[in-house]
Amino acid sequence: MPTTTTSTGSREKTQISMVVDKAVKDKAYENLKQAGLKPSDIFRDVLHYIATTGEPPIKKELLSAEDRELLIEAKKVLANPGKITRVKIDDLDKL
Repeated sequence: MPTTTTSTGSREKTQISMVVDKAVKDKAYENLKQAGLKPSDIFRDVLHYIATTGEPPIKKELLSAEDRELLIEAKKVLANPGKITRVKIDDLDKL
């Protein structure tokens, strides 16, 4: 991403330029405007969050880490179910 740096007051500022799909940008800017937000504010907040926490505010995952662990465990059980015990719903607290 190309950047431009300028100095204003005591803090140095930089400008970031990026390429995105036009339809995505237009829809996102429209939604931000309806929410009373400016794109530059959002991008600054995201960069500040990453600089502060060392982590992105979002992850490109469909499953949380906990859900992924549960899915792995469920697949193990389904692949090797072992002995099946039938119980009534009322008896579950006794197990």
